[in-house]
Amino acid sequence: DPRGEDPTKPGRFFRRCALVASVAFNAGSNTDLVHPIQLLNKAVCADRDTMTWKAVSWTLRTLAKKSENRTREFLEDPPAPLHASIVREVRNVIETGRKSGR
Repeated sequence: DPRGEDPTKPGRFFRRCALVASVAFNAGSNTDLVHPIQLLNKAVCADRDTMTWKAVSWTLRTLAKKSENRTREFLEDPPAPLHASIVREVRNVIETGRKSGR
């Protein structure tokens, strides 16, 4: 690959799309057809690419509105350390209903 990327591994936009698609898919559903937490494995949570951690935050913030307990459990024991912004934003949504916490 001329960009120096391994063509056998999904790129940053693929990882983001997979997470964002789960958010959109579940937003209008009352069931957990593809539960977002199933997509948040160790590799995705440990990824420090901005595109990925923002998608992880979005996924968890959306999930927090539907399943607060499950989101809290995930924050307490993630498969890999989460970016500090993810934890802050998701906790703000759980506590105040807003990403900014204000």
